[in-house]
Amino acid sequence: MNYKAWVTKAAKQPMVLETVDLGPLGAEDVEVAVEHCGLCHSDLSVLNNEWGTSQYPTILGHEVVGRVTAVGPNAKGLKVGQRVGVGWYSGSCMHCRQCMSGSHHLCPQVQATIIGHRGGFATHIRSHWAWVFPLPEKLNFAEAGPLLCGGVTVFAPLVMYAKPTDRVGIIGIGGLGHMAVKFAAAYGCDVTAFTSSERTFDDAKRFGANHVVTTKDSAAIKELGGSFNLLDCDDARLCFTAQCRATNRALPDEQYQRGLRPTRIRQSPLPYRAGCGFLIRLTKLLLVTRRLRGKQS
Repeated sequence: MNYKAWVTKAAKQPMVLETVDLGPLGAEDVEVAVEHCGLCHSDLSVLNNEWGTSQYPTILGHEVVGRVTAVGPNAKGLKVGQRVGVGWYSGSCMHCRQCMSGSHHLCPQVQATIIGHRGGFATHIRSHWAWVFPLPEKLNFAEAGPLLCGGVTVFAPLVMYAKPTDRVGIIGIGGLGHMAVKFAAAYGCDVTAFTSSERTFDDAKRFGANHVVTTKDSAAIKELGGSFNLLDCDDARLCFTAQCRATNRALPDEQYQRGLRPTRIRQSPLPYRAGCGFLIRLTKLLLVTRRLRGKQS
């Protein structure tokens, strides 16, 4: 069968449509015919080798939605014709302590979908069966792709650490943050959205935020100190880089290990678009707040 994909041969080079050979299907692999694939900033980071980990030639795309076209003999729980999704990872060893305890994304051999692996800007993609996720048929598949990357990034800490009675702060309401507001609101949390622009106040409330605070309001941030059970941060470069030391001093070891664990941090300079003053104010907010979660990229 002829498979086609948009291939990038080197950093910062345009993608070229080519015929690719996927080889024989692995015993535990699943093949998916791609119907939709989102474009994430992480795709651009890998395209431009911003993290220094890109491997070329590469096929980008890790917000994949499609239907199963083939299933390896040892693959479990999936069948041909089933609607599924594939996200940032597409494989792990399945036998290390992390995999056996349910933290597959922390596996030392975890396989990123677009680094050393063929991604979803293609007619087909392959993945280990455990990293292929069945999707409800009632879902809007054309819009479901971002849930497999940014969506799960902000959803996971809410599931792990939040309760419906908690007060949750969402720092930034961009691509990830607006989904975090929606998830937390649907979960029943009292949601405060932090945004650098008052023009987005109405958007935040429409997404479900109970309260909206501008990051430029020092008095408001000071008043909120110690009032949150969980902070979910849209950009880990801002939160993690500026606050990890202060948070480490303020939290017990167990809470620090559980609450401050971004999976990946962009290897780029700390963005100053929010203003250095906000970083200082946010540090004060975190010193008396129990948990911080950061963006997975």
